[in-house]
Amino acid sequence: MATRRTTTNTRTTAADKRATMTGKRAATPGKRAMTSGKRTMTLNLTEQEMRVVEQLAERKELTKTGVLRQALRMYQMVSLRFDRGERMYFENDHSPRKMKNELIVLS
Repeated sequence: MATRRTTTNTRTTAADKRATMTGKRAATPGKRAMTSGKRTMTLNLTEQEMRVVEQLAERKELTKTGVLRQALRMYQMVSLRFDRGERMYFENDHSPRKMKNELIVLS
């Protein structure tokens, strides 16, 4: 009687390592992990817009994704507050007259 030998692929992928560190199951190739709750979006920016994102990321020590996430959260907060009839002001503490400038958003 002949014994059949099987081998398994023991290569560890980067996704497997991340899944082990975070306690989440790694996605199979070609499929998204259902446990992350995140989705992918393609964003087309002009050269100038991309430079702004890159400069902010460097200055704030964030990833470009982190910059866009923060911008989205801030836009959501500002939008909700304007919807409630609130106003937003910027004040310059270094100005001799301590001028306030109101932010006006056109919808």
